[in-house]
Amino acid sequence: MEWKVALACTNQAEMLYQMMQDAGKKMAQQGFGQWDEHYPTLALIEQDIAQKALFVVMSDAEVVACFALSTEGIPQYEQVEWAAPHARYCVIHRLCVRPDQQGRGIGRRAMAFVEEVARKRGFEAIRLEAFGENLSSLRVYEGCGYSARGEIEAWGMPFICYEKKIV
Repeated sequence: MEWKVALACTNQAEMLYQMMQDAGKKMAQQGFGQWDEHYPTLALIEQDIAQKALFVVMSDAEVVACFALSTEGIPQYEQVEWAAPHARYCVIHRLCVRPDQQGRGIGRRAMAFVEEVARKRGFEAIRLEAFGENLSSLRVYEGCGYSARGEIEAWGMPFICYEKKIV
């Protein structure tokens, strides 16, 4: 099995949007409707692609996951006591594993690619906010060595902020 990560292409936007919508439906079936028809939007995905912030994880030339990396966190990050407050950091957004591929370790593989891309781009730490009720994603982040740094509320929902130094 050959794995690789690449920047998402414009012609993948619709497929990635559908993958995220399918993941949102699966989350809703599991009892936490974090992603819906309002988020993430096709326009947001197209913006990520245009900014060269959206990456696809491929297994044997098939997209199995995606993630966005940016330098922008949400305003609530100011409430968090980060372990590396002065580190040059990036933020993971919209990590998504294709629903029919979940439970196979792809989330952990995707996180390894996140760290590889972040290092190549000169970042020293990675931060993210994870929906507090999505226990499977929390286990992935913690299993990959991310430390919980605090709880916040965003968009009317509970989130746990995570951080990992990568240098």
